[in-house]
Amino acid sequence: MFKVTTANAGKYFRDTVEMSQDAILKTILNTSISPCNAHAKDVRYHKSCWRRNVFHVLRDAQNKNKTSKEHSLQTASLIELINLIDVQTQNQAYLSMDDIETTYANVIGAEGMQNHTPAFSRQWLKEKILAQIPNVKSVLQKNRRKPAVLYSPSACGEDLVNSAITSDGDDMDSMKAIFQAAQVIRKTIAGYTKKERQKNTMPVTTNTDDIPAELYSMTRWIMVGPVDELETETRTSVVDRLVLTVSQNIMYGFKSNRQVKYKLSRDSSKCKLQHERENPQVLGLALTVHHKTRYKMLMGLLNAHGYCVSHSRTLLIETALANAVVENTKRFQGLYVPPFIKKGSFIYFAADNTDFAEDTPDGKGTLHGTIIAVYQKADAPGEPIAGPLVIGDAQ
Repeated sequence: MFKVTTANAGKYFRDTVEMSQDAILKTILNTSISPCNAHAKDVRYHKSCWRRNVFHVLRDAQNKNKTSKEHSLQTASLIELINLIDVQTQNQAYLSMDDIETTYANVIGAEGMQNHTPAFSRQWLKEKILAQIPNVKSVLQKNRRKPAVLYSPSACGEDLVNSAITSDGDDMDSMKAIFQAAQVIRKTIAGYTKKERQKNTMPVTTNTDDIPAELYSMTRWIMVGPVDELETETRTSVVDRLVLTVSQNIMYGFKSNRQVKYKLSRDSSKCKLQHERENPQVLGLALTVHHKTRYKMLMGLLNAHGYCVSHSRTLLIETALANAVVENTKRFQGLYVPPFIKKGSFIYFAADNTDFAEDTPDGKGTLHGTIIAVYQKADAPGEPIAGPLVIGDAQ
């Protein structure tokens, strides 16, 4: 059961309690979820009603402003699932809708399920499958508490993905298909625009928003292939991270048509094409290697192979970050406040001493420092105390 709160009614009720000076009512009111709102304890929803009338309605309203990226990932995941069901049903397999739903959720990922358009439901998924594979039928089990089963009494039509692997076409047809796929990916990368972010800031985390959905899907299919059996567990995060890494390296090494057609003034001149698509992968690797090794030649080697930004670019970013931290401390009397700390939410501190050279002959040259770490839940509500670090000098 879900409790329901109404902002206007809660406000009026609280004002009435404050005016009445009733200690019992005040005590009850202080147990409400929001300190400025009364909680309607006598109004509740069943879970199914809440999901249908509230949760899905709010999600549909939010999804109206989503970009086409979620639709691309959704389409790629649906194609992969339909191909799997097509292959499985050709072998007279009985596929439970529970297993099919779990497989689809694992392929599209948590972010894809959250941004699903329209709001995800088992009925929507079943209708999509039956529309794409007409020979598949949905049958109910004798025990109505168990989910429906998809079954094909006869062999289905030619599957979507597996047909390219099992076909008897010659090498020329295969190369033509690869060439067409490459052209599609190049066009997608050239026209890809990331979601707008705050000016003079730098992303520190990576996700599927850093690359086109088409490139991500293609890389994943090349590296791990489409799923060949119904999954009951989420794909390992190591594979997803590897796909993101390779995809971001492809984005970083991408050359536009203008860059490809650029002619050197002399044959001996070195071609240094500017990279226009820096991403968390190439920036994070450069900062990590420089922090751990301070080895300029190693960074030059990684940069030459397209794995990270150059050594000079790394120094520029580090200098800008240091200046941004100094500016942050000026606002808080010499104390650095991380941008993720929010007002009005609980925070936790952990303090410990850090001692170096505690025993010296003359008692000098020792260091007795103290380190304080602050923690706060990532999804804590409220506004940040300090804004993001401004690193405009590195843009």
